[in-house]
Amino acid sequence: NDCEMEWDSTLGYAEHNGFRAGVCYTYTMFDFMNRSTLKLLQRPMIFMEVTDFKYRGLSIKESAEKTKQLLAKVQLYNGEFVCLWHNSNISEKLWRERFDAIYIKIIMNQF
Repeated sequence: NDCEMEWDSTLGYAEHNGFRAGVCYTYTMFDFMNRSTLKLLQRPMIFMEVTDFKYRGLSIKESAEKTKQLLAKVQLYNGEFVCLWHNSNISEKLWRERFDAIYIKIIMNQF
């Protein structure tokens, strides 16, 4: 807020994809210490690629199924599917098949 950022999307789990904030829509953040509303908006992160593949050790098929379920839940509540896919992993050979199998489907809504 002090840096005049408009929004943040770092609220998410490192080792679990899903709804850490309990919601999938943007909301105004609150400063509990000063008991005041901030200008900063939170767009909670729902999915991060390294969670499924690095931390949880899921296969592409397992990750695709779980991602499909998350997308369906977000759509059910007319929310926003905030996805963090590290740009360094887009070009890495190890991550290429995961990119093709999941990332493309996410952005094209083709699950």
